[in-house]
Amino acid sequence: QLARWPDLDDRARREAVAAARAALTAGGTVAIPTDTVYGLCAHAASQPAVARLLAARPDLEPPLTWHAGSVDDLLAPHGPIHLPT
Repeated sequence: QLARWPDLDDRARREAVAAARAALTAGGTVAIPTDTVYGLCAHAASQPAVARLLAARPDLEPPLTWHAGSVDDLLAPHGPIHLPT
């Protein structure tokens, strides 16, 4: 059973964020609950992770969104990102 974010204490929240960060950094995908749906997340610079995300969600309506912590993150030298077609 999944715990609801508001029900987690600070330590559990930090552990959940650390686990999500580790999974994304390792090229994994993460499901993150929002107020209405679950968001599927992948590190944009990981071609295999983006491919898994697209395979899990073949219908791109609504389209994917990209999020970054800062402008520097967007400009980081990850190289080109090629989405599978």
